[in-house]
Amino acid sequence: MKITDHKLSEGITLTFRVPEGNMKHPLIILCHGFCGIRNVLLPCFANAFTEAGFATITFDYRGFGESEGERGRLVPAMQIEDIISVINWAEKQACIDNQRIGLWGTSLGGCHVFSAAAQDQRVKCIVSQLAFADGDALITGEMNELERASFLSTLNKMAEKKKNTGKEMFVGVTRVLNDDESKVFFEKVKAQHPEMDIKYLSLLSWKRCNINRPRAQPESSVQYWLLLLARIVLIHRNREEHYMMLLLLVLKNYMRKLTHAIMIFMRAHFLNV
Repeated sequence: MKITDHKLSEGITLTFRVPEGNMKHPLIILCHGFCGIRNVLLPCFANAFTEAGFATITFDYRGFGESEGERGRLVPAMQIEDIISVINWAEKQACIDNQRIGLWGTSLGGCHVFSAAAQDQRVKCIVSQLAFADGDALITGEMNELERASFLSTLNKMAEKKKNTGKEMFVGVTRVLNDDESKVFFEKVKAQHPEMDIKYLSLLSWKRCNINRPRAQPESSVQYWLLLLARIVLIHRNREEHYMMLLLLVLKNYMRKLTHAIMIFMRAHFLNV
């Protein structure tokens, strides 16, 4: 495979992997999760996809990794814009089949691929892995009603302060993902990848990312995503081609088996490698 790095005019840095051969290849754009960078976790997936015949792109959102932008500025709408910017760049590459572009997202990236696909008709397939269904419940689920009301009130006061003074509160990454496993993971990854240097995040950005998401059906997060998918398909119900396929996977172990399952799905249902 051929591997090259590129810097887009928007300040986004990406890595482009292309299989051997002169034919046009289907493309998978991999969208990483919360505070992730393209050189952590994603390369093994990208390499496996490329070895199977897919061109792949991994990239850093603005503000993270080697991309430009304010460090740690995590704004979901801006990250979705970054995904679309990557699509804009990719469709200009002669080796890409523009009719076979898919998105693969994990964790927060698994949420972004839904919005990006709904906004951009060039996306023909999505795979959402480990996406959370309800950011409100994720952050405030263990709080009682009084604690939740107090927490949201504090965020609203902080938003008003930022509006009036331009100042806002930042919190450490491990204050957001504060379980022991996440702390160990971030420390290990930062030692191996110094470019993953995000120490603080805007708490208001975290609010936009999570608190404002629609509340899920309490019975089933899968039901929530299926309902959301149905709404997206209805919006585009007049389109002639298949708009998207959904594969909601829960990653527990055996990354190789999961990667193989994703390749089988995308090959069988849309990309036809």
